[in-house]
Amino acid sequence: MLVLKRLLGSSSERGASAILVASSLTLIFGVAALVLDIGNARTERLELQNAADSGALAGAFELPSDAPAARQVAAEFAFESLDLTVPSGVACAADTECFTVGRYTLRVISPYSDPLSSIPANEQVRVRTCTSSPTFFGRIFGTSQVAVCGEAVAAASSGGGTGDCVICVLGPTGTTFSSTGAGTVDVKGGDIVINSSDSQALSLTGGGKVTTDSDFGIYGGYSATAGALTPLPTYHEPVPDPLAHLPVPSLAGSPAPKVSISGSADMNLTPGIYSEIVSSSSGQITLQPGIYVVTKQIKLSKSPAPGKASLYAHGVMIYFACQNYPTPCAPGEKGGTLSGSGGVVMDWTPPTSGTYKGMSVFYDRENANEFTLTGSSGTVFDGTIYMKSGTLSMTGPSGVTTSMDSMVVVDNLKKTGDSAIAIDYNAANGPAGVGGSGGGNRRLVG
Repeated sequence: MLVLKRLLGSSSERGASAILVASSLTLIFGVAALVLDIGNARTERLELQNAADSGALAGAFELPSDAPAARQVAAEFAFESLDLTVPSGVACAADTECFTVGRYTLRVISPYSDPLSSIPANEQVRVRTCTSSPTFFGRIFGTSQVAVCGEAVAAASSGGGTGDCVICVLGPTGTTFSSTGAGTVDVKGGDIVINSSDSQALSLTGGGKVTTDSDFGIYGGYSATAGALTPLPTYHEPVPDPLAHLPVPSLAGSPAPKVSISGSADMNLTPGIYSEIVSSSSGQITLQPGIYVVTKQIKLSKSPAPGKASLYAHGVMIYFACQNYPTPCAPGEKGGTLSGSGGVVMDWTPPTSGTYKGMSVFYDRENANEFTLTGSSGTVFDGTIYMKSGTLSMTGPSGVTTSMDSMVVVDNLKKTGDSAIAIDYNAANGPAGVGGSGGGNRRLVG
């Protein structure tokens, strides 16, 4: 009996051991709870940081010209990163918008001034995302949630860098940039960026080449022979639409009846709304400077007489709408378009001032039709081509080079034939609100 008591110990010793074991278990469970809850909070903080980075970079594309748009775009991209729909914001301080969805809050400031930075305030946007991260084991100790945040500052830097996309192919899936001939595409003055996640987002066959003097970025992959791409593309996050800030032209009145010429006739047209402009003439259609809306088509099908252009349009932007303009196109609807064949020659330059400075072609953002740019000897084409949902088709015979001072912002780009496309982009001639002060890079600065 004495031996048994010695083995078991006294009742007081057993009680002390039980207390010690219980205390140890409590400590062990507490540490485990702390580790698990801290891990969960770190995961949420990483998600918030990614959302802040995404929002700030997207918002910077609206700077320095439109701070309210920068705040709204930053909010949209930040909440999209969190798989949330952006709510209406409220002004909560000077130059600040605040947003709340469930347990998430977002605060966007632009212009943003950092006393430790030399970047002008109107070129910066600051995004702060926060949430209350719920705890699981921490509730045992009376802590049901932990506050976590992500914060980022992005800038449209001054100094004239060449980091903006000059060819911006926005389509998110499929082969969105293709070349099937021996022709070349040579870009100077900015990047080529392809947003598609497809393994063959870019596909080159037939001996063609694509080059740029800046960066070449693709979100997905590419298929091309050795030496066809210079530089070799590298991974690039999808870019937001750089022209999302442009308003839709608002012209009053009904479309003019179909306009057509044939034979060798010439024609002069003034700005307005047109359904169709069709020419099978060797004469010239002259568009007087201004803004035009086309709801069905411009169709050119004959080479011009010497000294003339099939389409002469200096200081002109054409908005390709749908038939119920000013009602927008329905998603996927094929609205107004332009096509040319038979050796047509165009001499087209954009407005040099105003809302549509630097813009030549503006498709309704849901217009899924094509725009055909045919390379011909004598063709002059400058100005930005903007087709958020459309396809730009570029073609022409061997020995012909079409030189352009243009941005190309499209859903899809198709290059066929053996002609050369040479884009030498000068941001000073581009659309308003693109490229920061002097056309600089967008980058995270804080």
